Amino acid sequence: MLVTAVAVLAVALAACDHQTELKESPQQIAQERGAADAHNADTVPFAGDDETPSTDPPSTTTTALPEYEGAQALRVGDCVDLPTPQTASVRPIACGRPHHEEVTGFVDVGPRFPNGAPTPEDFRLITDTDCKQAFDAYVRQPPPQGLEPSSYDIRPEEWYLGQHRVICTASADRDGNVLSGSVRK
Repeated sequence: MLVTAVAVLAVALAACDHQTELKESPQQIAQERGAADAHNADTVPFAGDDETPSTDPPSTTTTALPEYEGAQALRVGDCVDLPTPQTASVRPIACGRPHHEEVTGFVDVGPRFPNGAPTPEDFRLITDTDCKQAFDAYVRQPPPQGLEPSSYDIRPEEWYLGQHRVICTASADRDGNVLSGSVRK
């Protein structure tokens, strides 16, 4: 037992004395960083990609859904899956597959808000009026049970980049429900 304890102690001491050799020199590391910086010079970082620690207090709010990345490429009649934590963007899929929404129209709201982005209340009104009209024109009447007009609101950063088009959709009226087949007339 004493021999085993001495052997374990000797191995532990040898491990503590072991020095790790650098695989790359400081000059190589500086060259690689310079090359990476040059490669990324024309890119625009996404929110939160900054490697500099933030001085802002940590946020305690969470967003209910991921952002609707890719939504501006949608067309009327596209059936779409909503983003999830595993899928960061909306994407058109075949309407015969289960899906969350179907695009019914677009509304350019830029002229209505010349002084800045609409508020959440403004977006609710747009959905209740303009998107409801697009829904009624697109969906057979009376609409199938479990279906309601909806929209993809414009985030303020998108608004200030010139995106002023609200995407109107027909969606399931309850979270977790999906549509199967097109809802078009």
